[in-house]
Amino acid sequence: MDDTAQSVRILIADDHPIFRDGLRKLLEAEKDFKVIGEASDGGEAIEMANQLKPDVLLLDLSMPGPPATETIAYLHEQHPELKVVILSAYDDDAFLRSLVPRVSGYVLKDETTYALVRAIRAVMQGDKWFSRRVVDQLAQVEAN
Repeated sequence: MDDTAQSVRILIADDHPIFRDGLRKLLEAEKDFKVIGEASDGGEAIEMANQLKPDVLLLDLSMPGPPATETIAYLHEQHPELKVVILSAYDDDAFLRSLVPRVSGYVLKDETTYALVRAIRAVMQGDKWFSRRVVDQLAQVEAN
């Protein structure tokens, strides 16, 4: 049996090459993950998602090209099966409220690799996964 048939196909979109390279190595250490591409801006992320049809897109919020909200809206419409997981250093209220309904997960870059792996596995099972700090921030916004 072909191992790649069972692999979670991941596209990384981040404008920092060193970060992408390190993330690729960490993710590919998981036997069931395969990084199928790397994009350095929002336009390239859209192009590669259209061509490569990944299962999961790890998307940085702050990159050149179209704003992340436009990228996510397009992908949500064109590829509803695609699991978009935000991977960002930002936990700004405005971003969170606008993105949460359209993404499968939101992982902060200060999380452990284990948390990111858990997030990818969760979204592939149809669940949503958000960093604890993101959940707390959303709960605080709702409470006010």
